[in-house]
Amino acid sequence: MSSIKTVPNTLSNAFRLSATLTEIGSCDGPAVSPSSTFSSVDYALPQCICPVFDENNGHCLNDHSTNLCPYSCNSGYTGEHCLLAIDINECASSPCKHGGVCHDAVDSFTCSCTAGYVGSYCETDINECASSPCQNGGICHDAADTFTCTCTPGYVGSYCETDIDECKHHPCYNGGTCVNTAGSFNCSCRPGYNGELCLNDTNECISNPCLNGATCGNLLEKFVCFCRHGYTGILCESVTTKMVGPQINTQTTVILTEGTQIARIPCFAEGIPFPTIVWEGLNQQLPFNAKQVEDFLQFTHVTPEDEGFYVCRASNDAGVDLEVVQIIVKGMQLPSTHERHIMPTIKAPSSITARYFSTVNISCQISGYPKPNVTWKFNNKKISKDGSTILIPQVSNFSRGIYSCAAENDAGVSEAHIHLYLSGDKPKIVTPPLSAVIIAGKPYNMTCVATGLPYPTLTWTFSSFLHQNQSLPIHNINKSGSVITLTDPRESGILTCIATNEFGVDQDAANIIVRQCT
Repeated sequence: MSSIKTVPNTLSNAFRLSATLTEIGSCDGPAVSPSSTFSSVDYALPQCICPVFDENNGHCLNDHSTNLCPYSCNSGYTGEHCLLAIDINECASSPCKHGGVCHDAVDSFTCSCTAGYVGSYCETDINECASSPCQNGGICHDAADTFTCTCTPGYVGSYCETDIDECKHHPCYNGGTCVNTAGSFNCSCRPGYNGELCLNDTNECISNPCLNGATCGNLLEKFVCFCRHGYTGILCESVTTKMVGPQINTQTTVILTEGTQIARIPCFAEGIPFPTIVWEGLNQQLPFNAKQVEDFLQFTHVTPEDEGFYVCRASNDAGVDLEVVQIIVKGMQLPSTHERHIMPTIKAPSSITARYFSTVNISCQISGYPKPNVTWKFNNKKISKDGSTILIPQVSNFSRGIYSCAAENDAGVSEAHIHLYLSGDKPKIVTPPLSAVIIAGKPYNMTCVATGLPYPTLTWTFSSFLHQNQSLPIHNINKSGSVITLTDPRESGILTCIATNEFGVDQDAANIIVRQCT
């Protein structure tokens, strides 16, 4: 809606002049008759002089027909002298955008913009992302009078300015130390562990630390050496006080048949430490078709040139033993129809005792004519083995038992039984659990490491000081049994580690004192 305002009139009325600028009457007064001093031309062509005022309101027009001096008013003004202002409300159409406030003026308006917008109509959104406010690689998203940041992993905050402390939740396992880095973290692992989170147990046996032919067993954070007979020490580096020199037990004469594809001559020896066997020719050279395999002298495709004398040499730290073996090669002959057939005979030990994880040869010496066919059984079950010898690498409980060799031809059958026994060492706890004062409800690890052959089984027991409770507290035990984690300790008592194998038992205990956190 429009309204009319009166502009104060401080101006005089217009007046009428003759052509010679002589006043002949008011522009808006009644008509005046011409006198003798005015010509009709002067009367007919009056000149109007209008009041002078702000030209923004309007301008004067000379009207010859009415002898008046009217005004042509500009937009927003009216009245005889354009002195009345018409106030048109330009804010009625809500020209200001985005919540801007409109201020009406005469024939105009202005906008007061809300924060985040500029322009005559508040039409332009200010880009708050132009200054790159997001830090550490964060992505800026512009909005009305604001912005948001999408942070890269590892950062938080309105501007992604705060590095998250990834070590706060203790991500490193097995006692690893967490080192916070920009947007991430690293784990510094304790000796014996590796991996991004220190989850992997380092295999300490890779470097072959055990000496004198000992077998290495990998454990948590350490290793154990299973020594051969005659050696002791952490690395089996020391010789035991009791030593026995080698003693060879083998045939001194062996008859081979020409053309035999594979022929093996054994050389068995005993002693402490366990002897090393070496086969040689009398001139130290073996034939081109002969080589040593474990404790055997093996010939491939026997020829008459293989006949001769060979030396089996057994040695250990206590001494040396030698045995000379004569090999006789018989030529291949077709048996006559009248040749006497001979029933097979077998020579074999009734028992063999071997150390756990050592290599064992079980051999039957067979004779007979025609050449007997040899079959083997283990604990009375047939096994797929050819020839008169069985080689068993790294014997264990699964290897222990009775091995039977049977030799058969058309003259009869013979059978021999060899009992394989295993020797080892009784358990010994080398790293006992340690007494400790621990905080109630806070997990705590206890370690127990034992040696023995075979490697002992580790079990744990608990006895409370105050109650008749003999059951273990809530716990976790690792695969080998060497580490027990008391996940929620609540009671004081005695924690015992027990190591057991078939040769004995060893145990050790630690006092556990549980206290409340103060």
